[in-house]
Amino acid sequence: MDEQDHGLPVLMARQAIYTKSQDVAAYELLFRDEDGNFVSGLKDDDATLSVLVNSYSSYSKVSNAQVPFFIKVTDKVLLDDQLPDFPRHMFVLELLSHTEVTPRLVERLKALASQGYRLALAGFDPADQRLYPLLKVIHVLKLISNLLVLIEFLRWYKSLSLLT
Repeated sequence: MDEQDHGLPVLMARQAIYTKSQDVAAYELLFRDEDGNFVSGLKDDDATLSVLVNSYSSYSKVSNAQVPFFIKVTDKVLLDDQLPDFPRHMFVLELLSHTEVTPRLVERLKALASQGYRLALAGFDPADQRLYPLLKVIHVLKLISNLLVLIEFLRWYKSLSLLT
């Protein structure tokens, strides 16, 4: 994505995602302005998967990445079946905490998981009950809240990997 596409100068960066032992488990692809700040004019759906995948493709050749990349996706992208064909072992589709959880979305996520896609949820808060149906479908939770409360809550979901 460049300035000509949306009138915004946008840079791609990666941020490490660590395991509890501080090993790099993955990288999150980020879009920032020229000063390294969040791009306020860039909406979730503007950063399309095709742009992300093309950016990743060129970036991974340079970085020789051996860990997956998390790509933020919206429910709209998932439901509109806009996923490009890319190596599933190198990508984790990351849903945002403001995702609109519907039965249709849950069924779509189940189908994607059965096709080999790995799914993550960012910003999970146990107080937000509308996200509960996703816990039986996703593979990874990215934590941001009180860790002790969250671990106690999540002990019933044995198939989840927890990353910070």
